[in-house]
Amino acid sequence: MNPLAWWDRLGVQWKLHILIQGALILIFLVSQQWIVQRFEAQGVNEVHSQASDIADGLINGMNMLMETGKIGDPANRLLLLKKMSDSPGVRELRIVRAKQVSDQFGPGLSSEQAVDYLDREAIESGKPVFLRTRAANGKPLLRAVIPYIVSENFRGTNCLMCHHVKVGSVNGAASIIIDLSREESRIQQIKRLLWTGNIAFQIGLSILIAWFTRIVIVRDIEQPSQKLQAAMLKIRQEGDLSLRAEIEGKYKNIDEMAETFNLFVENLERATKDLVLFAEVIKNTEEAIIISDANNVIVSVNRAFVRITGYSEAEVIGKNPRILNSGRQGKEFYQAMWQSIKEIGYWQGEIWNRRKSGEIYPEWLSISTVKNSRNEIMRHVAIFMDITKRKEVEQRIHLLAYYDPLTSLPNRVLFGDRLGQALAASRRGGGKVALLFLDLDRFKSINDSLGHAAGDSLLQSVADRLKLCIREMDSICRQGGDEFMVLLPGIEKREDVAAIAQKILAAMSDPHYIEGRNLVVSFSIGISIYPADADTPEALIQNADAAMYHAKEHGRNNFQFFTPDMNAEALDLLSLEADFRRAMVNGELQIYYQPQIDNATGAIVGVEALARWLHPERGFVPPSRFVSIAEESGLIGQLGEWVLRTACAQNRKWQEDGIVKIPVAVNLSALQFHQKDLVELIVGILHETGLEPRYLELELTEGIIMKNAESTIATLNALKKAGVLLSIDDFGTGYSSLSYLKRFPIDKLKIDQSFIRDVATNENDALITTTIISMGHNLRFRVIAEGVETAEQISFLKEHQCDETQGYYVSTPLPPEKLVRFIQSRAA
Repeated sequence: MNPLAWWDRLGVQWKLHILIQGALILIFLVSQQWIVQRFEAQGVNEVHSQASDIADGLINGMNMLMETGKIGDPANRLLLLKKMSDSPGVRELRIVRAKQVSDQFGPGLSSEQAVDYLDREAIESGKPVFLRTRAANGKPLLRAVIPYIVSENFRGTNCLMCHHVKVGSVNGAASIIIDLSREESRIQQIKRLLWTGNIAFQIGLSILIAWFTRIVIVRDIEQPSQKLQAAMLKIRQEGDLSLRAEIEGKYKNIDEMAETFNLFVENLERATKDLVLFAEVIKNTEEAIIISDANNVIVSVNRAFVRITGYSEAEVIGKNPRILNSGRQGKEFYQAMWQSIKEIGYWQGEIWNRRKSGEIYPEWLSISTVKNSRNEIMRHVAIFMDITKRKEVEQRIHLLAYYDPLTSLPNRVLFGDRLGQALAASRRGGGKVALLFLDLDRFKSINDSLGHAAGDSLLQSVADRLKLCIREMDSICRQGGDEFMVLLPGIEKREDVAAIAQKILAAMSDPHYIEGRNLVVSFSIGISIYPADADTPEALIQNADAAMYHAKEHGRNNFQFFTPDMNAEALDLLSLEADFRRAMVNGELQIYYQPQIDNATGAIVGVEALARWLHPERGFVPPSRFVSIAEESGLIGQLGEWVLRTACAQNRKWQEDGIVKIPVAVNLSALQFHQKDLVELIVGILHETGLEPRYLELELTEGIIMKNAESTIATLNALKKAGVLLSIDDFGTGYSSLSYLKRFPIDKLKIDQSFIRDVATNENDALITTTIISMGHNLRFRVIAEGVETAEQISFLKEHQCDETQGYYVSTPLPPEKLVRFIQSRAA
């Protein structure tokens, strides 16, 4: 559908009216904006001047206090501020001390210290700083920080010189907040007046323009057009092709139209004699037929032509068949075609033409000539059939054979052919060929949690970005699943390959908008180079694959060049993955429990369940390694369910044996949390093991709960309704929103160990930790610190009322039997 069809349907009068009105409206908007900006600039200057006057008054008052020796009394300074704050529009007025004043006279009141970057910038630069902002209730405000600079004519210079305060130095600043509501109201009133005037002006001008254009159009267009239309209608009704439209010679455009129409009628009259001859023959055939004269002007087409091209018979009669030209064939193609027609009177072949709708389609075309007795060409007869469906089938077969149907990228077959050609070219001419093996990090978690449709959309978005990262001579292949390969022929230096790999990583850093969500993914990239790393396509791919796994081992979202020892590492990783699958079946996994202590009483108030893998040959495998294997291999859900069931059963056994009644904390992975049947699964495990819900605590990271927060709230409420405890793990490392945090039915915050590690020595870590404790208590959450390893750390936490402690200072993670002895020893 043509989006401008409505414009085409409008008459000339309305088009002129709309264009003129549009121009006037644009002029008004620009002028109004300019006027408003002038008023706004004037208002800003006035407010800046007001702020400067208040600052001058304040410094004069401070000078008087200094001369009278009363400046040292905070009450006098506060009284001065209160009096100065009575100025119109002033919402807040503060004195900000410079460092040299604080050093000489002490820090003063807490309100006299620099509180933000505006205070510091004004004092450091010695220049006023202004910032427009809005209050929490939406009112417009101006924040002004105006420095006080010691001058030679300052009445208290002798006082300051005694304290070694130099002339020209910044002594402090006045921080002023002024309410701009009145100024904003004035600007809005100006805008309303401008709009009212414009509307009245537009209405009057519209009436005048409509009246004037109506007169011109009726005289110069409508009346002569009606005469031409009447002539056309008469020829149509009577069928007399000898009639002609009258050409008056007064209206140029209308006369040209009439002349063109008359020419058309002449041609039609001539062609009608021949059309009668051929009409019955050609109208019923399934193949489209075009009959043109010696000059290749169309004189007849059949119904099949209309059906295939979309052009009506009337639209093409008298035209050259080149109106069907798609532009797909060049000038040389048509020259060869017409040369064959002229020499042997015949041409046949495949050609691409264009329908009336603009669609380009393939056809099988045969062109023959009809000659008279003198061997002169009288007619051209073109017969063609639409072979779109046949070509679509051929194209579909080709795409399925050589391209990935999801991303439209080359598949392994086509990529393998291009790789072989690149290596062969490199052998002949020298040079290097680089192969990049790309694997999307944690794609399976996205696919499992959001569904395959979202996963497919993400892969398509990733493929589109990859195309923007490579050169025209390069190739991309979707290897399968979430794996891609990139072929870079003609490489001279490793740095060139590294630059392209880094470009790919950077392209992935921007979010992909998929089904209403912003998803950020990354690549682990392995790189191998011919001929240094391998001399066959298979070996080049294998080595790039090994380098890719090495990139994953180095934290993902990076690239690694192949080295010979990587194959051994890749084989070791594959072996470890196979061992882990067996471990899940053979019972090699264990649950260790780390105690959680109440800081006030010293009592054990909970334990955290932690998975451990005792490999029969390798010994204990670090959790960071086998958990990543579980995520990549799709076993993380199975592992999480096993930990949950085992921990619940163990806790129930301790209670039955009379050992202890405390909650056991279990970590939930992102995949587990986004399972549709999560609540039913947990309730089922509790029922199966007989453990009361209040003795199960589920730990979730900030990243998990803040992803799609609205649906998270629904899931958390369902879990809370089931009776289990909920806590946020590694708190402080994510980006929690306080507006959501207060809506989450959370019982406990766990401070991440990265803040606890240096809490006794690092001021920033101490500040973050105390802030989390205070915020948690204000939200009625219990707060626990993890990773506590020293007496200084636990002393700090107790001093600041942190509720609970977990870490090596209390105990390492213990197997069930050792935890029992630990509990009994503390009870004794």
